[in-house]
Amino acid sequence: MSTSNDGSAQASASTTVNCGAISLAKAADQATVSAGDTIGFRITATNAGAGDARGVTVTDPLPTAAGVSWSVDAANSDSGCTISGGVLTCNFGTVASGASKAVHVTSATTKDSCGALDNLAAVSTSNDGSAQASASTTVNCPQQLSQITPGKTTCEEFSSDTAQSLSTLQYSIKRSLINQVNPGVFVYWVKVTTSVAGTNTFTLHQDVDPTSFAKYLGLASGSGAFSSTCVRASGVRFSQSGADTTVRFTAPAAGSTYYLGVKYDATSLKGFAPPPPPGTATYTFSTSTLPASAQSINLAKK
Repeated sequence: MSTSNDGSAQASASTTVNCGAISLAKAADQATVSAGDTIGFRITATNAGAGDARGVTVTDPLPTAAGVSWSVDAANSDSGCTISGGVLTCNFGTVASGASKAVHVTSATTKDSCGALDNLAAVSTSNDGSAQASASTTVNCPQQLSQITPGKTTCEEFSSDTAQSLSTLQYSIKRSLINQVNPGVFVYWVKVTTSVAGTNTFTLHQDVDPTSFAKYLGLASGSGAFSSTCVRASGVRFSQSGADTTVRFTAPAAGSTYYLGVKYDATSLKGFAPPPPPGTATYTFSTSTLPASAQSINLAKK
């Protein structure tokens, strides 16, 4: 500033813009769990800057798998988080300097949830930058005790849990009778343990619902008993009487693991009247002494 009849003077001032510095961390509750256990992820947004981070939003497309359904653990999460369409969104608003906001999500698991669940979350702000963080958890499942599979499934596929399950047999009708059934052959697999050295006997049973359609499926060629390394056992004998199939084979020791792959011939239904309305039936196969071995397949009209 200056004057025409005096002197002059100066003055100064300044303002400091403090910036936020947003970061994101993500951690699995456990790196590995067993099927049936609860899994979870904790996601934390932290502002390490000198200024406020505003409009802080966390988004996370949560991992998907059969038997997995995510929910927000409200008791251990900051407010502002919801899950819609499998995507977690947290509107945390302003996060002050040195403060953090977090969310914890959990889900149950089942035997169908097996494998690695990888997850990537992101955070954004309206006055700072953005960040990402990832974590994973693995659901371990025990080997299946039993399974119904297509007819060409191998022992190696069943024992390694890579076999495709078969859930439906489809039939066509000609002159009011079952004409064709597809697929014509399927396999009921079951993991058994020998009780003695020498001859071991296992009984496989089939139930039919409705009971008014008690048309039991006959055996197809190619059934077998296999060692834990999928070597075909010799001297295996199969016999069937009504709903029951008996499998006998000789094992060198008690306590040995064997896989029984019993093939059933669905074309044996040809020429029978179809199931009563609505025209469907369910076959359930199980193995004596193994309550958890039941597996079902549906018979339905094309």
